Amino acid sequence: MYYRNSEGYRDPTAGQALANIRRDERNRKRAHRTEKRIMIGDKSMTAKEYLNQVYRLDQKVNVKLQQLASLRSLTQRVTASYQSETVSHTRNVSSMEDSIISLMEAQEAINRQLKELVSLKSRISETISKVQNEVYCLILEKRYLCFQSWDKIAIDMGYSIRWVFTQHEHAIAAVEKLLEGNGD
Repeated sequence: MYYRNSEGYRDPTAGQALANIRRDERNRKRAHRTEKRIMIGDKSMTAKEYLNQVYRLDQKVNVKLQQLASLRSLTQRVTASYQSETVSHTRNVSSMEDSIISLMEAQEAINRQLKELVSLKSRISETISKVQNEVYCLILEKRYLCFQSWDKIAIDMGYSIRWVFTQHEHAIAAVEKLLEGNGD
């Protein structure tokens, strides 16, 4: 199909220009769409923020685990003295004791965060499982519980990234409706 330009001549590029205008208009509408904020417990958040909580907490736990490993290596360091004269035969037991206590406190904090992570992950998994569409559930689980990239999700499912994005938008809308109904 050929479109005609202002002078009446056939213009094969006019169709593409019209398609580009329509696409830009759709993208503009999407960009202006605001996500609904929902009260979940005592916090106001969007459906995406609700689902991303697991990722954020997982990142915090990973940082704490790195800090714990660093603390462990510090407490296991032993310094030897090769001086011929010894000033005192008593060692500084309190500093070793303090470092072991701080190590134990850090371990307890990590255990608390891990319990919170498991609890949060199960709540979000339960919310995702309530979504009726299986494809939506799969995309949400892969993205928000397994932390997979969009490319990996698209490849695993055998679809284009654009299709996955579109389905993700629909899935987020479904989660939004669930959260509005539950007040989770």
